[in-house]
Amino acid sequence: MSTLQSVDDSGGGVLGKTSKNSDDLKPPSFRRSLFGISSASDRRAAALHLGGSIKDDGYFYATLELGTPPKAYTLIVDTGSTMTYMPCKDCYACGPNHRDPPYDPSASLTSQTVPCNSPLCFTSSCRSNTCHYSRSYAESSSSEGRLVSDVMEIGDGGASERIVFGCELKETGEIYRQVADGIIGLGSDNVAIITQLEKAGTIDDAFALCFGGFDGEGALLLGKPPLPQTIASNLRYSPRVSQGRSSFYLSSLSSIGFGGTSLPVSATTLRSGMGAILDSGTTFSYIPTQAFNQARDAVQRLRTQSLPSGIPGPDPRYQDICWGGLNDRSPAGLAQHFPTMSLTFDGINGAPGPNLELPPENYLFLHTKRNDAVCFGFFDNGHSGSLLGGITFRNVLVVYDRVDNKFGFVKADCKSLTQNVRSMQAAAKAPHPPSPPCPPPPPPPPSPPPPPPSSPPPPPLPPPPPPPPPPSTTTSSTTAATAETTNASNTTTTPPPSPSPPPPPPPPPPPPPPPPPPPLPPPPSPPPPPPPAAANATTQPPLPVQSPCAPPPPPAAPKVSPPANNVKSAESSNATTSASQSLLSRRQSGSASSLLAAIVTISIILGAGYAAVSYIPKCKQMFDQRWLRGRYTVMVPSIHDDTEMANMLPTSTGPGVNSKAVAD
Repeated sequence: MSTLQSVDDSGGGVLGKTSKNSDDLKPPSFRRSLFGISSASDRRAAALHLGGSIKDDGYFYATLELGTPPKAYTLIVDTGSTMTYMPCKDCYACGPNHRDPPYDPSASLTSQTVPCNSPLCFTSSCRSNTCHYSRSYAESSSSEGRLVSDVMEIGDGGASERIVFGCELKETGEIYRQVADGIIGLGSDNVAIITQLEKAGTIDDAFALCFGGFDGEGALLLGKPPLPQTIASNLRYSPRVSQGRSSFYLSSLSSIGFGGTSLPVSATTLRSGMGAILDSGTTFSYIPTQAFNQARDAVQRLRTQSLPSGIPGPDPRYQDICWGGLNDRSPAGLAQHFPTMSLTFDGINGAPGPNLELPPENYLFLHTKRNDAVCFGFFDNGHSGSLLGGITFRNVLVVYDRVDNKFGFVKADCKSLTQNVRSMQAAAKAPHPPSPPCPPPPPPPPSPPPPPPSSPPPPPLPPPPPPPPPPSTTTSSTTAATAETTNASNTTTTPPPSPSPPPPPPPPPPPPPPPPPPPLPPPPSPPPPPPPAAANATTQPPLPVQSPCAPPPPPAAPKVSPPANNVKSAESSNATTSASQSLLSRRQSGSASSLLAAIVTISIILGAGYAAVSYIPKCKQMFDQRWLRGRYTVMVPSIHDDTEMANMLPTSTGPGVNSKAVAD
């Protein structure tokens, strides 16, 4: 609803020019920060779903929840009005068709009356120490009542905010007849909802409107919520034209075209009179006489000529231009018979301005009494400038950036925009999902048979047995000497066994052996490479931080140097040979329990006789190398592979209701 001729209680001036200082309106804020100014990071944003349509209602409305407990009211979104109002419970002349019950101040715990001496009383009318308001519109509708203050749900799930609005006592005209409860004023004035919320530090000084197509619905965005990338990247801005203290949104409309050709009408003509106003509360669009005649002729010339014209409009009070004979009145069907329309606006700082190429549904409306006809949605506005109503911006997002005094335009699917914005907000606010629960640990392997059982991870191993002493004519007993001789004969016929982790604790040591022989030169060839199964473990860098779900690594065995002496034991020749073969196979299998069993046998082999003495240094070197390389193979389970660990670790691093009037 445009408010070009709206007046206040004093009976003079355009809406917004009241007798009180506009800066006096300073609604109380319950979200103060340092010095009473909220930082940008504290500002909220919300997406409200719009109902209504041009075809069925002639307007679009938002549902606001007011009071404590909150109650819902359907209010027409109107950038041409600054007042927000709805019927009061004690209204004596309010329409019977309104959708919801009237507002009852006594039923809300947070409702307050605005007294005449309050800075929130922005009118010059005062009755019984209560601030009153009055609004009149060009199509002979009006609203009057008293001002109240109550809390409003923003729509983002956060705390309610206190606002001032009108509690109607009398309605006339379209306001009386409409189904919507009232109007939400989005104009540029201190009493407007957007201004009140911005002054309270609740939202940024901006909002956006997006009206759906023939089926209606849409979105009202309060503040600056996130937009889908496909929309945000295609937004184009034009400057807002300043004209004194006008509360209207004056655009820089520079041309209108049809079928790819601009009308021969200057920008000065389009902006004459009151300018080129963006008015969401007016159903249709109005342009100067010269522009209207050019637009009508262009559509008549470019439409499918077989379509009959001169069909009477749905309302006999108006001389509508209508065409019939249409089998398909969907947007796609109309596009086959009517040209596109283009709207061009000035750019900012020399940049190209928005150029909207719009389908026929943005200038045609459906005939409500014939299923095969449509009518022209533009009307002659004389010399009073242009007024672009809701029909022109169907499926167009219009951003009203009052901080930078600019408008943004982009084509969009308005019907789904609310849900898309809400989903983006929810995703931005949602905490990171918790890590999935760890799976239950696997059951421990069965204990091996003797020698002593071990369970993963194995305990630290004792030191390996000392090397055998050199041959000597003096021994502690005849039995030990005999055993040395027997083992030596067997050892010289088999290759030296591969060393392995140390055996269990040795028996009590024998009498001190004679001094060791002098060191021998290093072996002629390097020791054989470690088994393939241990290759990864021997070349890995230090293990990364363990995953929460991975079993803790077993403690590393202490690094032990082999002692100088070996324990001598007696064993038969056949037992020695089979034990060596068993040791090699068990070493390759990586079984800790088998290794322990083989270690006992190795201690017997290392107690061999004189012939084994020449192999002791070589065995010692190979033992050191294999022990140092193979220790991680023994101690680290296969789950600690680098690749698997990397996958397990967390990543670190989100109205004119059917109005044909120039203005309300």
